[in-house]
Amino acid sequence: NAREAELVAAVVAGVLEAGELGPRDLVVISPYNRQCDAVRGALARRGVYDVRVGTVDAFQGQETQLVVFTATRSNPRGDLGFLRDPRRLNVAITRAKRGLVLVGDAATLSNSRHWRALVDSCRDRG
Repeated sequence: NAREAELVAAVVAGVLEAGELGPRDLVVISPYNRQCDAVRGALARRGVYDVRVGTVDAFQGQETQLVVFTATRSNPRGDLGFLRDPRRLNVAITRAKRGLVLVGDAATLSNSRHWRALVDSCRDRG
């Protein structure tokens, strides 16, 4: 999902430009290796090289100040693949100490009750 990778890179660049967090204070997490590669490429095009990017499984048991999660899945059928597993959602959203940025297709994600609850919570909080 190239558009999503570019959006994630823009978010990360914005956070770093704000100066409150450094590259080692945040991670980008995706469920898919190919999306991780796309995000690394998008970050490199912006001159950002020191941010850790990896899969949900790679960050299990680790914590950081800020997590940017790229859900990647977007399709009219609402197929979530293995994102439907609530354990992956749990790992993705519990790695952050200070903040979590979710990037994804809300309509697709809302086809799972767990993701829908999170999407609704994000909408409610603005």
